[in-house]
Amino acid sequence: LCRDNGIVVQVYSPLEQGLLTGTITRDYVPGGARANKVWFQRENMLKVIDMLEQWQPLCARYQCTIPTLALAWILKQSDLISILSGATAPEQVRENVAALNINLSDADATLMREMAEALER
Repeated sequence: LCRDNGIVVQVYSPLEQGLLTGTITRDYVPGGARANKVWFQRENMLKVIDMLEQWQPLCARYQCTIPTLALAWILKQSDLISILSGATAPEQVRENVAALNINLSDADATLMREMAEALER
């Protein structure tokens, strides 16, 4: 629908409040706004951490960080995507901008999609 009508989709909180940054560890206990979020429930959070560990070879291939890879994957989905990211440090801004220079192969984008879809099984 959006593609057919030239409508841009704005992706809000693309790194899921830090969960897709690779900085959240297995012993993390979410508090505040994260405490009731579906992806911060223990079982789901551990699945995401496992997935991010599987992303390491891709990060090495593209010479990037986990958050940069995540943003590059989002951008790969369509030319009609805009990302709204709440960077809180200069390094995060650099990582976000670096995603614009990553050209994921179709095979790697498909692999990442399959990994993400497996989270819901």
